[in-house]
Amino acid sequence: MNIKIGQHLIIGLLLAAMPLIVSAEEGEAAHQIGIAAYASGVDYENQFAADDAFSGAGFFYTGAVNNNVALRVGLFSGDYDGDESVFDGMEASGHDMSILLGGNLKQEGFKGYVGLGFFSEKWEKGSFSQTFSGTQIGLGIGYNIKSVAFDLWVNARDASDYEDYWGVSASAVSSGLMVSARF
Repeated sequence: MNIKIGQHLIIGLLLAAMPLIVSAEEGEAAHQIGIAAYASGVDYENQFAADDAFSGAGFFYTGAVNNNVALRVGLFSGDYDGDESVFDGMEASGHDMSILLGGNLKQEGFKGYVGLGFFSEKWEKGSFSQTFSGTQIGLGIGYNIKSVAFDLWVNARDASDYEDYWGVSASAVSSGLMVSARF
């Protein structure tokens, strides 16, 4: 099975199953739907290569299985903010999914977590189109109020697809600052 098709299938199945595996006790909120300021970037370790960066927005769903485990899936899109003017007008869009392991993911108050997951990102400008994907690991913090949540996270991405395409060593990251409705 093509890995990208497999990723889409996994996301669809998990989204469909979330109401069955996520429930909340009194005073807890198991679901979050939010919008985020989202950014991604690639830092090339070659002095002649310009770094690439995108910023835009994302839409995310987070479902907490319990106070220590949650699943976050999201869609994002952004415009090019990098150093090379030849890429002006390029856009990146895609999805990511992470299992969050931490504390206080359902209850009110401060929360912290580690995220383990994968991403798929497509860069497009005119006839140019290239997809990059891989695993990611991240750290996040946030605060839950009765019906609102705030989250800030940073993910280190597997950069091998970027390295293979551009032929230079690289590191890749993504980040989000999100406000969500909790229910």
